[in-house]
Amino acid sequence: MFDRFLRKALSVFESKPSAWAVFGLCLALVLHTIIFVLPVTAQDSEEIIFSGRTPRAAVQALLDDQRPPEVEAEIGTLSQTGDYGIADYWYGEGGGMTLLRRAPGGWETFCGTGGAWQANDLVNFCGLSLGDAQTLWQQYVADGGGQ
Repeated sequence: MFDRFLRKALSVFESKPSAWAVFGLCLALVLHTIIFVLPVTAQDSEEIIFSGRTPRAAVQALLDDQRPPEVEAEIGTLSQTGDYGIADYWYGEGGGMTLLRRAPGGWETFCGTGGAWQANDLVNFCGLSLGDAQTLWQQYVADGGGQ
């Protein structure tokens, strides 16, 4: 039975040269994904955490690691509600945002981006509950962030 299925499947390639082209493209896509995409995705999923006794100290630890020492850095709006915080920052020509969470002995960064977030990104990308995300975002906007 498998023999008949295999013969029928291969007969498509005998009658249509374009089928070989489609097969080759599909094979190339699968190999590209296995070789190039999956290893990068696995690396990106690792959290890089910076800690400090206060939310500001945790963000400063992130900045000290991410920027060259000769480049000035500035922490912009830093807001905190309950066990979470959010901060935006600038250094050189760029900047970003990071989320913080209360940890034993202080605070730690756990989710960051080089771009601007919206409230739903805190849920979708960082795993906050909808209630925590809304409360934190409202505080951030009230403190002058997100403009």
